[in-house]
Amino acid sequence: LAAQTKMSYIISALEKSDYSVEVVSPVVSADNRFCKGKVMPVGKQSRLHLFDAWPRNPRLLRVMGRYITDFQVFFYLLRNLKKTDTLILYHGLAQMKKIQWLKKHINFRLIMEIEEIYGNVTGDDALTQRELAYFRLADGYIFPAKRLNEKVNGESKPYVLIHGTYRAEQERTGRVEDGKIHCVYAGTLDPNKGGAVMAANAVRYLPSKYHLHILGFGATPDIENMKKLVAELSNCCAAGISYDGCLQGEDYITFLQRCHIGLSTQNPQAAFNDTSFPSKILSYMANGVEVVTVRIPVVEESAVAEHLHFYDQPTPEAIAQAIASVELTGEGQNGRAALTRLDQVFTKDIKTLLEEAL
Repeated sequence: LAAQTKMSYIISALEKSDYSVEVVSPVVSADNRFCKGKVMPVGKQSRLHLFDAWPRNPRLLRVMGRYITDFQVFFYLLRNLKKTDTLILYHGLAQMKKIQWLKKHINFRLIMEIEEIYGNVTGDDALTQRELAYFRLADGYIFPAKRLNEKVNGESKPYVLIHGTYRAEQERTGRVEDGKIHCVYAGTLDPNKGGAVMAANAVRYLPSKYHLHILGFGATPDIENMKKLVAELSNCCAAGISYDGCLQGEDYITFLQRCHIGLSTQNPQAAFNDTSFPSKILSYMANGVEVVTVRIPVVEESAVAEHLHFYDQPTPEAIAQAIASVELTGEGQNGRAALTRLDQVFTKDIKTLLEEAL
């Protein structure tokens, strides 16, 4: 979801500079249906290519379908990419070898949008080294943080920084007015990231005037484990807590705007947090929500740091203390104004990046 949101925003920024974008996506079916490939409009003057996607069950069909979809994407690029084209690539492990081959044989201009080094997330040093070698293929980069540029861009190629989506959302609804302060954690339930469980456990230290909402996505076991934790905490804590599923689009925006405080809770010792900016911070700011975040260098050094509330110790108790210290004075509206300024800067920067990569 974060990738979809961010790339949609980058497309809109390119369209402001009169570019049209041909979006090629290797997404697969989310259920047991066969989905026929199609072309559909995105943005104002761009279009999205989706390819045949096979049912998720049985497993053999799902695995075969994944390979078929990947090769449909590969052959589409092989047929259509020209040396004069610019490919903006959202980094994913599945496409690495194919992109390496295509870049070698066509030599198009390549701009990599790199959110994180996946080897750092999994603790796989060998994978990290393969990724770093792969990144050197690029002619330019889009990074979420300066530290990632310092680690990846040893040849000082052109790059731009974008922490996340700089689109300030218009107000759809007001805050919940039930006498409680509504907090929300919106993001992955992946136990490797650790943020969702830590956020949930903060309700152990909050008084009854608070309610914490978990909006999470992840593998089925991760979702089930979160539901069990929420049920356990509901029975023993003064503060309220609920798991509210995974929302998208207007439903997601409206839900955030009804909340008061958004949580960005991660393990500051995790290697990926040295270079990866939590995009949920900007989602909260875009909807006028106060943000409580762990103090990590990539966030503290960011262009939005002055609008955030930090906690230092990666414990549920420290998170609860930070939540309780937030004064709900309407400061969240200043976050919206900050994003509007950053949007103007990024629109100019991404145009310059494409011109420098020519």
